[in-house]
Amino acid sequence: MSDAGKEDLYAGDAAWQEWFDVCSVAGCSEQSSVPLRREIVSAMRAQLARMGFDGQDVGFDDPVAFFDSYFTLRGHRKAKKPLKAYLAYRMKVENRKMSDFVCGTLFGARSGRIRDIVLDWISVLKGWRAHSCRRSDGSRQLVWEHGTDIDALGPDLAAAETDSMSRLDRAQVARDVEVLLARLAESVSLTREQIALIVYVVAMNVPLTDAVVLKALKCGKSQAYVVRDRVMASLRKELEMLETASDVTFGDVLLERCSAALPVELHRELEGRR
Repeated sequence: MSDAGKEDLYAGDAAWQEWFDVCSVAGCSEQSSVPLRREIVSAMRAQLARMGFDGQDVGFDDPVAFFDSYFTLRGHRKAKKPLKAYLAYRMKVENRKMSDFVCGTLFGARSGRIRDIVLDWISVLKGWRAHSCRRSDGSRQLVWEHGTDIDALGPDLAAAETDSMSRLDRAQVARDVEVLLARLAESVSLTREQIALIVYVVAMNVPLTDAVVLKALKCGKSQAYVVRDRVMASLRKELEMLETASDVTFGDVLLERCSAALPVELHRELEGRR
């Protein structure tokens, strides 16, 4: 569905705010529930089509009920808050407009939460297991253990990750990592590069007092420890409120982004210190 199509179906700020408040489409007023149902069903049908299915393929039980249960039952990893509460928090701290949040974070065609919802929906209804497979050219393809015969896909596809909920899409994790680094930089008044350096040296066990590290941080040994402690304390706090931090790929993506944020020469010198 195009962005224009999403906007045409958008149920409205008031309807979505009511959904956040009462936790179910059925519990909303008719004025809100009718457009909400239309938008959610359309988004889930569109995602099914992108995966090569239609409503009859999966039985198409009430998608709205599953949509509501997904957000109500799924919690964030430490506080065990419903996912909906986490999303409301995220929308507030990022100062996002409701329409941008719904059409992007929830229903975005490439990276919206709708992809995970529909993956979960198919798995629950059909008992199918999703696999992310890599072609010989490095690109990836989604296949289903019971919907498509993986063995018949040929040697160009090699099964990689098998956990459909946590390993299929690193894009959202990467975006959250970028937001995380920006927040850390702002909260402790350092540059993004310095934040990345602290996280990198802690993860890779590079001595904090190494001359290369101190030069990049522009401080002495004592101050370096103070800076590290501030960064790590802020990092722990941010991770408690970050839903994708529970993803098995999060640590790898965080390290990748921190490594990529370092100047080439600095990264080369740090590699020699490990």
